Formats: sequence, structure tokens, C-alpha cells
Amino acid sequence: MGNPLILRLKLKIIGFFTFAWSSNPIRVYLFLKLRHWQLFCMFLALSMAGVFLIELALLYLFAFTGWLYAITISLNETLASEDRKKNGFFRFSCLFYVLFLGGSILISGGGYSITTRNYAEFGALLWILLPLNLYSTFSAFYILYRAAKAISMAGTKREPRSENATSTWFMALMFYPIGIWSVQPKVQRLLAANSQKDMTVPDSNG
Repeated sequence: MGNPLILRLKLKIIGFFTFAWSSNPIRVYLFLKLRHWQLFCMFLALSMAGVFLIELALLYLFAFTGWLYAITISLNETLASEDRKKNGFFRFSCLFYVLFLGGSILISGGGYSITTRNYAEFGALLWILLPLNLYSTFSAFYILYRAAKAISMAGTKREPRSENATSTWFMALMFYPIGIWSVQPKVQRLLAANSQKDMTVPDSNG
């Protein structure tokens, strides 16, 4: 059995982000206020340290997914009501991804792999893990796609006629962590422009 204090810490980390996504996720929105170099250094440090400490690997998983979540939800709110995407399935995908992957890391002590050499060791559990792993992989790409879609739509304030703009930002997010240097400033400019627009009060005498 592992140290109960460490286990409690892991569960608190998972619970913290679960609460953040299941309610108004103010906490993860703080990622959008960081400078691109701060975000880059934080993610890079967590990902490297996570190789040696599972707790930091969990924190990195939740932080990076939380950043993508904050991008998608925040930029979606800048659109006109008729252009906004529904976020129910997106929220579910985020929760499933971090809880399944985080739970797998927590339970197995660092993750696991299913190969042609060891699949028999999983027994009947294999038929449960396979679809869960497939959906987890789908969720990862879907989360990236929705974040890229939100950036492209927030820039044009409408559904893009082609997927070229979405593809550009999708590749920027995929080209991690270098892509942070272009994605974060773009998101901050879009949010700042929307804030200035909301603060503009029309002349009542006009």
C-alpha cells in the first residue's frame, strides 16, 4: 500500500480540477492571464518533473487540459449567441480525459500500455480498457480541435467557410510546447478586443 498522505494529495488534485470543470471554472481561466513565456516555462517544468514524480505528472495533465478548456469556453463566450457552440459534450470529454488518464496514472503508478505481448495479462479487463483508451485518444484530439475552432471563430466572429484557419491553430497546438508562444498571445488579443468592445457605450444622443 502506498503512503495514505500521498494518496490523499493525489485525490485532492483530481478533486480540485473536477470541481473547477463541473462548476464555473474560474480557476483554470487564470491560465489565460499568464504571459506566453510563463505558461511555456510552467508546462515545460511540470512535464519534465512529472517523469520523476507522479503528482507533478497529474498536475501537468490537469493544467494543460485546463488551459485548453479555458481557451475554448472563454472564446466561445465572445461570439454572438447564435454562433456559440454547445459545450456539454466538450465538458464531458475534458472530464473523462483527465479523470481516466489521471486515474490510470494514479492506480498503475505511472501509466500502462497494452501490446500484442502483454494483452493476455489483462484478461477480461482488456475489453473494458480498450474502448476507454480509444475514447480517451479521441477526447484528446477533440479537445485540441475545439480549442483551435474557438480561436478561428473568435477571430472572424462567425463559422469559418473553410477549415484552413482551424487547421492552422490545431497544428500550432499540436506543435507543443513551441505553439504556446503563438497561441497564448493570440487568445489574449482576442479576449482584450472583446473586452474593449463590451466597454464601448453607444452615445444616447446619437
